[in-house]
Amino acid sequence: MRTYSVTEVSMRILQALERNLDRVRVRGEVLNFREVNRNWYFSLKDSESRLDGIMLRMDQRGTEPPCDGTEVIVEGRITHFAKQGRTQIRGESMVPVGAGDLDARMRALHAELAARGLLDPARKRTPPRIPRSVIVITSRGSAAEADVGHALATRAPGARVTYVDARVQGEMAVRQLCDALAAASAAGARGDADVVLLVRGGGSKEDLWSFNERAVAEAILACSIPVITGVGHEIDVTIADAVADRSSPTPSRAATDHFASSEELRDEVDHLALRLRESARARVTDLQRSLHLMSRHPGLERPVGAVMLRRGEVDRRAASLVQAARALVARHADRMARARLSLESRHPRAQVSRRMVQVNALVQALSRAHASRTAAAAARIGALASQLESVGPARVLARGYSITVGPDGMPVRDSSALAPGDALRSIFARGSVRSAVEAVELPERDAGAADDRGAVQNPH
Repeated sequence: MRTYSVTEVSMRILQALERNLDRVRVRGEVLNFREVNRNWYFSLKDSESRLDGIMLRMDQRGTEPPCDGTEVIVEGRITHFAKQGRTQIRGESMVPVGAGDLDARMRALHAELAARGLLDPARKRTPPRIPRSVIVITSRGSAAEADVGHALATRAPGARVTYVDARVQGEMAVRQLCDALAAASAAGARGDADVVLLVRGGGSKEDLWSFNERAVAEAILACSIPVITGVGHEIDVTIADAVADRSSPTPSRAATDHFASSEELRDEVDHLALRLRESARARVTDLQRSLHLMSRHPGLERPVGAVMLRRGEVDRRAASLVQAARALVARHADRMARARLSLESRHPRAQVSRRMVQVNALVQALSRAHASRTAAAAARIGALASQLESVGPARVLARGYSITVGPDGMPVRDSSALAPGDALRSIFARGSVRSAVEAVELPERDAGAADDRGAVQNPH
């Protein structure tokens, strides 16, 4: 067999490219896009391979720069650089596939979930380091199932593993993944499962799109036990990875990154045993030190002296207690005596006696005041009677005067009030007489006005 130099191999590659691939159209997902001096540098990736690419600014012709993750179709020429041993496509046109709709939907859903706080690390649960029962959701017979089974056999050999078959791409994938997660949640609620592994192998963005759907994300969030995802290769990131409690770059890593290995458990057991021995040794040392100090205590070295010392202290405290009790009894007796005197002074009999003395004194004072007021009133009445008697009609009658009373029983003061024939009564100092008016005599100033009236004569 002939041996070729590196240069010869490179030349053969160039000849083959010129002969077979004058112009070519390549479909792939943009990766590591960057712009240098207005030239675009990027890679095109599918599920199996990756191809570097360049697009000069003269060939862009108004094409919008792509974002990482956007699937595009690049048309151009394949070139090979012999010195670097690198093959790339020089793009002359670039057309997005679906105009990046998938990537835009994924970013919008990611932003919505983040705004709702569902991507917060504080919300996520910690899977058990030593699971008792594991549910694996993946496609039956896939490479991911084999990788996870092998990893769990070495990482968690004592765990019970249950495989749930579900499509991981295509039209039925979303519904079957949601049903599988709901079944796993029910098993977790019953205590039949500790953790869920949601895994699948690599693929294109379209192949992995089922793990970017809202329904699958909601099913992961509603699961009653922690969910660990391992979807695609290391460069693949999905919405399921974002909302899961833990995520790993590959299916096998999902089965190994979050569970304790036998070596780790052995190291932890050795560490705990060492800490236990050290703690027991330190405890024994402390007890020995305490026992040594206790053995040197005077009470243990000379117990009789210690007893006598305690006995004297007990006697002193007993005497002090007796003295305190006597003082307390004396204080209480004094308080009781003062209380008895206070009660006796407040007894109803004592209060009634004091009130009776006050009432008697008030009665005597009232009697004296009444007698004094009565005498003063009698003296005043006598004086007033004397004054009244001195000006009364009886005194006037006693001097020889009389009082004439008209028919109406009222004293007559004016003769003009009488008429001839009126009955009169004259009252003297002793007795009275009755008479009748014969004539009325008026004063000279009224004579002309009363010619028909007779004079009033007083029989006395």
